[in-house]
Amino acid sequence: PEQIQKVDPEFISAAKITQSLTPGRNNGFLNMLAVMKKKAAEALDGDAAASTENDETTGSAEGSGAVITTFEEIQGKPMYNEMMESLLKLQPVRLELIDDSDQHAGHAGSKGWEESGESHFSLTIVSEAFGGMALVK
Repeated sequence: PEQIQKVDPEFISAAKITQSLTPGRNNGFLNMLAVMKKKAAEALDGDAAASTENDETTGSAEGSGAVITTFEEIQGKPMYNEMMESLLKLQPVRLELIDDSDQHAGHAGSKGWEESGESHFSLTIVSEAFGGMALVK
C-alpha cells in the first residue's frame, strides 16, 4: 500500500506513454490510479478496524466505486476539457470520454471546433444521478 501511494501519475508522461493513449484512456488511467491509492490508504487505515467489523462494510464497497472528482486537462482540447468539467458535476463513479473525431474525417460535422478539430466523442458514465432512469439502448 505504501508503494502505491508513492506512484506519481506523471511517470506516464515521462515514459511517453501518453502519446499512445487517447484522452479518455489517459483519464481512465488517472482515475484508476486515484481509486487504487484510495483503496490502499483505506487498507492501511482499516486493517485494525476491518478485523472487528462484519462483511457489511466490504460488501457495500464492492458494488460502488469512489466518486471521480478530478481529471487531467489536455492542452489544445477545450471541448474535451469543458465536457469533462461538466460531467464531473454528476458525481460519476465511472467516466470515460473518448475523442473519436479522427474516425469521422470527411463526414458532415467533422470539422468540429475550428481551433481543436474536436467533433465526435464516445461517453461511458456511471452515476447515481441516473438512478431509476431507463437505459438508453
